[in-house]
Amino acid sequence: MKHIATFVLAVTLALPLIAQNSYTATYTAGDIQSDITFTALPGNSSCPAQLTVNIPAGETIDSAVVDYTYFSSLAGFGSPTMQRSQLRCITTGQAETQLAVAVNPGLTLANYHRTVTIANGPSSGPVTFEMHAGNTGLLGSPCTSLHTVNNNTWTITVHTSSGTTGLPTVKTDDLKVWFDGVERLRGTGLSTAQVKVSVYDALGRQLVQRMVTPLNGAFELALPETATGVLLVLVEQGSARIERRLVR
Repeated sequence: MKHIATFVLAVTLALPLIAQNSYTATYTAGDIQSDITFTALPGNSSCPAQLTVNIPAGETIDSAVVDYTYFSSLAGFGSPTMQRSQLRCITTGQAETQLAVAVNPGLTLANYHRTVTIANGPSSGPVTFEMHAGNTGLLGSPCTSLHTVNNNTWTITVHTSSGTTGLPTVKTDDLKVWFDGVERLRGTGLSTAQVKVSVYDALGRQLVQRMVTPLNGAFELALPETATGVLLVLVEQGSARIERRLVR
């Protein structure tokens, strides 16, 4: 059934929105050694490693997703079940309050994946994290190569919102968004800078996200046939964040 397209400015939204931007960094300076004397908090590894994620000033950090692979060369004598690690944010002075323990570890390897909030808040620029690795096994020594976080596996993806990118600002009164028939979403009144267009259904599920470059201040975007009903359209350009509800 076809619907007449209408829109209103969404002043207050009940729909959850994803972070506006994300920034990722990977540690490439070699395997990170662990300290077998670092087995509980308070405490620290005597051989930590640091990773900096470049965040534009003015962004608001919502969360950081962390991944890495921990390796122990002697199964049963420092195996993944004995591994411990902690992340600290040097920039904010915050740290995880508990040591991370492997979930479903293998014989010698364990993959870690978690979301941390130790960097949350307004950002003034790059954010530096510090990895502290330890092991409760009896073999090895402080900063031993028997137990390491593998090189090129420690990555941090920082998610932000309410950021500014330095692009020209859009005047919300100038922006017009509508459906052209039932096939395409169109918008006018933009500057020439690149625009991110996101579409969500009534349950807050993201249906579409595209980066488009306006031509003469206008864009058009094809939507899947399943995108029907009351939709939230989010248009982001520069420091402007414009929301419209459309019925398709």
